[in-house]
Amino acid sequence: NLTNMPKFPYHLLDMEMYINNIKKDRIKRFFEIHSSRGCPYKCTFCINSVEDIPYTRSSSSRLPEEIITLKNEYNIDGISFNDDNFILDKRRMKEISEAAIKLKLNLRFRASGTIKLFLKFDDENLALYKKAGFYHFGFGVESGSDRILKDIRKAGDLTKKEIYQVVDSIKKHQFQATYNFMAGFPTETLEEYKETLRVIYHIFENSTHAIYPLPAPSIFMPLPGTVSYDSVVKLGHKAPKSLDEWSVIDHNHNMMTWISKDFYKFIAESREIINSINQKYTGAGAMISK
Repeated sequence: NLTNMPKFPYHLLDMEMYINNIKKDRIKRFFEIHSSRGCPYKCTFCINSVEDIPYTRSSSSRLPEEIITLKNEYNIDGISFNDDNFILDKRRMKEISEAAIKLKLNLRFRASGTIKLFLKFDDENLALYKKAGFYHFGFGVESGSDRILKDIRKAGDLTKKEIYQVVDSIKKHQFQATYNFMAGFPTETLEEYKETLRVIYHIFENSTHAIYPLPAPSIFMPLPGTVSYDSVVKLGHKAPKSLDEWSVIDHNHNMMTWISKDFYKFIAESREIINSINQKYTGAGAMISK
């Protein structure tokens, strides 16, 4: 139970090293914290797909106390909640936001979670979050293919239509957002990956209030202890057997035996293009044109 844990001994850390090493938009002194652990969903690429890791969180009453400590003792003006699914609980989000407003924290907050959870929030909720200081949300999207989303058991049976709905909501309320995708899932086809690229392009076209919003899709990495790992082993994958072998993993095609060489080449080229676009697509008013 995170609520009953002793207060974190920040005084034992070189706090300035952490605060000064990360720069964010309109934030001079930024810090990252965790207010929960675990996730109730079972996405196949995640360790939670096999292990029954309990979801635990600190109470909405304790969290403001920790934030006040960071603000008063270390002059923090921005905080990122690096929980796996900070936006999971609508009531908790409301309580935290109301506390931030009541206490006049005047901080900028970043939070993240699986993208479908954002659909729970209506205009009134989102207006409250913005007033409280939330300005950026990071989302796990993973794929633009409905079949792949279902195959990886993406939380809440996410669909491409719902991804577009969240993009529209983010734009309407002028939040910043980061959308994270993956490439090279087991059984994924080239055409299904192209569906992901089409979703990425749609986000570029419809995200006026996003700063470096679309990192190139991460290369799928099969981790032992996950459902996806068992799937790629059946497809011929041979995982490293020692720590030394794990230390030189390089996401090359020789390791990704479950996709073709041409598919891997296409992924690599698309990642370069997306990263190139991102270099030009920066700033709160940036917008890609056809």
